[in-house]
Amino acid sequence: MAYQYITFTREDRILTISLNRPPTNPLSSEFGLELFKAFKEADEMDDVTVVVITSALEKAFIAGADIKEMAAMTQAESEYFSKLLQDANNTLERMKKVVIAAINGHALGGGCELAMACDYRFMAAGKALIGLPEAGLG
Repeated sequence: MAYQYITFTREDRILTISLNRPPTNPLSSEFGLELFKAFKEADEMDDVTVVVITSALEKAFIAGADIKEMAAMTQAESEYFSKLLQDANNTLERMKKVVIAAINGHALGGGCELAMACDYRFMAAGKALIGLPEAGLG
């Protein structure tokens, strides 16, 4: 399947999923749907035993949600968005493959949640930051 923000690279039994939605891979409904579909596709690849998720961007793994899109959402749209991202992460958690988050930049909010859904997380020294900044709001 072709994706706008995601690239698959295969090397033997290892599949690398690279995320590329500049400037910081913000999670939008469209990007969330691509993540869900990409993770399902990876899960169905019987000859793949390891999935590595990384960013094609230098400064961000996923730096959180697309706040502009979220601000304009209706309640129904925000519920769909939340469920979509939960389904994507649940697909990662249930995958019968080793799933690695290769965090090369900021993994904040939904990016942190996606990384936590992986089996292993490796962070680039001095370049990566992981957290839930929204926990300090309200």
